[in-house]
Order: sequence, then structure tokens, then C-alpha cells
Amino acid sequence: ETRLLVKNPITPGALHVSVALYEYSDIEESSEAWCAPGLRVDVLEETNPDWHKGLCRGVVGYFPSSYLEQIPERGAVYRCLYDYQAQRPDELTITAGQVIF
Repeated sequence: ETRLLVKNPITPGALHVSVALYEYSDIEESSEAWCAPGLRVDVLEETNPDWHKGLCRGVVGYFPSSYLEQIPERGAVYRCLYDYQAQRPDELTITAGQVIF
């Protein structure tokens, strides 16, 4: 298991912390996404319901709000490293890279 949100405090002025669900880059010329699935995003502005401003990996940018999942306050977030097929009714089937919180 990989804990995604370590003990880093939320960025001053941020509204909340989310986790990216999809890769995204708001820079057309860039070949590398500034945010990728499972990464922490500190949401700085929610002035438009479809687009938010956030901080990811030290870069501030705009991204579709549907690309994020807000993390419950003081919640733990994990990224699955391997696929697992549930063997019993009380187990979950998960896929590598899936984010769980």
C-alpha cells in the first residue's frame, strides 16, 4: 500500500485537499501532465463549477472539477499497487493505480 497524503499541511489559503482522478495538463505545449491520477491537489479557487484552480507538485493551474475527488477532512488516501480479485463477498476487487480513501 502507498499512502499518498503524508503529514504535509494544506497550503495556506487552500479551500480543501483533493486527489486527482485523471491525468491533466493545462499547458498545450507541455508533453508532461502537471497532475496525474492519485496525486494530491490543494484546491485554491472554485469560482467556476466546471473549473478549479489548484496546486499540484508545486505547479498552480486550472483543471476540470470533475477530474478531482475531495478528500474527507483528516482522511487517509491510498493507491493500490496491484490488481486484486475479490475471493469472498466481504472483499473488494481493486485494480493497480486505483485510489482508495
